[in-house]
Amino acid sequence: MKSRFHFYIFSGSLLLFLIACGPQKKQSRKAYEAGDYAAAIAYLKAELAADSTDVHGWYLLGSSYEKVEKADSAIWAYENGHAVNPGRGDIKKALVRLYIWKARALRDEKDYGRAIKILEKAQELAPKQFDVFFEKGETYLAAGYLEKARNEFSKAHELSSKDPRPEQRLQDIARRETKAEEWFKKGKAQYDKRRWDRAIRILEKAVANNAENKEAKYYLHMARGRRLYKKGSVNALWDAITEFGYATNIHPESPEPLYYMGLAYEKKDRNDFTMPIEVYQKAIDLEPESEFAKKAKKRIRYLTNLKRKLEKFWGKKRK
Repeated sequence: MKSRFHFYIFSGSLLLFLIACGPQKKQSRKAYEAGDYAAAIAYLKAELAADSTDVHGWYLLGSSYEKVEKADSAIWAYENGHAVNPGRGDIKKALVRLYIWKARALRDEKDYGRAIKILEKAQELAPKQFDVFFEKGETYLAAGYLEKARNEFSKAHELSSKDPRPEQRLQDIARRETKAEEWFKKGKAQYDKRRWDRAIRILEKAVANNAENKEAKYYLHMARGRRLYKKGSVNALWDAITEFGYATNIHPESPEPLYYMGLAYEKKDRNDFTMPIEVYQKAIDLEPESEFAKKAKKRIRYLTNLKRKLEKFWGKKRK
């Protein structure tokens, strides 16, 4: 008797819920079909708060947000619908379309990293869609990553060989690579002549044309570091150390940036012996017979002797 009573209560509650939701669903559909998207959004949000498994409700909410040009909200609604039913094709298409739109907007803002991440989400939904690969290529190209752009445009060309745009972009990439190499050679020549400002201006053009040109990036950081070292203020020397660190990340096998980093530590703090000696020693360990290792050994001898003299004069050990 007790269980039957509970069943009646449950059945009655469910019936009331269905009665309440029924008219609300009719209102949301009616508002949507009438083009009153603001009202449809209000009804659909209330409906989905009561039943978040209504995949068609999520689709209509996303579509309503699109109609009122709230793309981010539309993406949120479609993503919820996709989570409920990953196989629903119209939601997938809507998401891919909006992901591409969002990626273009981010690319205009030069937020290339987020644009690529969003396009990768689109690619998961549509692994063989031309537009996704083409937009990834456009984003990598705008960021200066020419080899990555080439890969995406090549895939786009395979998917739609009749579309002339990927082939045109591949030609653009070849021209930019050639131009970047020309700028690099000119910038390197200025670097070798110790004309830091000129080298920086030219190498920046090389990197802007091809961000994957490691040599151009390396010498750009080295030129910036050496100009900052020459400037000589404490802040400039800290920035120089940072630039030499970037150069070391690009060529970890090279003793050159470590040697100049050691000089910057020396110049920054005449009483600090530990850091410059440690950095010089790293340069020596990388290439013991190199020109920079020989220079580093001389600096270590000089600093060691200076430290001993100061300790003897002041009667206490220096750091």
